Amino acid sequence: MIALLMLLALQQGPVTAIRAGTLIDGTGAAPVKNAVILVQDGRITAVGANVPVPAGASIVDLSGETVLPGFIDAHVHLASHVIGDGDWQHAGLTELPSQTALLGAAHAQQTLEGGFTTVRVVGSANFGAAVCARP
Repeated sequence: MIALLMLLALQQGPVTAIRAGTLIDGTGAAPVKNAVILVQDGRITAVGANVPVPAGASIVDLSGETVLPGFIDAHVHLASHVIGDGDWQHAGLTELPSQTALLGAAHAQQTLEGGFTTVRVVGSANFGAAVCARP
């Protein structure tokens, strides 16, 4: 049985252990201090204060930080100018679709860096936000 478990562990990808000083899991439960999050093959496999870190795991030390799930924004216009951003009133008439697409890509990066992992784009001219989408 142990040999089978070892074989299965070898077949799976590498493990990343994230040490979080405080973990807010988004369920409404109390924050967890000194939590460990294990990630394997792009999926969270274990979370908690008493989760052991497997030997050989890559460790991301966020023990001085608060970790929480990514935010979701269900109404964005990534490929649009914001009020006061240059000649925002006339941008739809003066910019090329390629410029709008680049603006959308920049806004997508800013949104991701701001902690949002999911957005729903509710419209853009000339499919300008389509370049921001990732399957």
